[in-house]
Amino acid sequence: MAQLSAAESLNAVASRELPGLFGTSFEDVRGALAGLGTPDQFSVLSRDFFARLTRRHLGYYLSRELPNHVGVGKRFQTAREHKEFEGALDTHTRETARIVKKFSRDWFSKSNYEGGIDQDKAARFGHVAFDKIRRELRKRRDADG
Repeated sequence: MAQLSAAESLNAVASRELPGLFGTSFEDVRGALAGLGTPDQFSVLSRDFFARLTRRHLGYYLSRELPNHVGVGKRFQTAREHKEFEGALDTHTRETARIVKKFSRDWFSKSNYEGGIDQDKAARFGHVAFDKIRRELRKRRDADG
């Protein structure tokens, strides 16, 4: 889940800087990826990644249960309502992941200032970011409940 989310995020965020589908050179791709090495771009990439991963994680569990709730007299009367729910879930995870955007930017700046990013720092970053996502999801649940 994490690898697929990371690949999709890299593609989505870096491709915004590419000239187009055709005529893209190796140098264009290298430049787009290098552009992610700023605090602001890292925060955009982080938010996209955590939104995708959160969506995939929730979707893993929901995909087993939601089909049982589609039909006459059920939560989703039509497949269209079910699809609308899926869209709302996408929006929900994107909004939830906003919580990591500022944290990511600040973490990136601080880590680079303190000697660079290594595997241990990245692991701690991921742990804190996931904790922020979990707390935000709980907060949203409690506000709706």
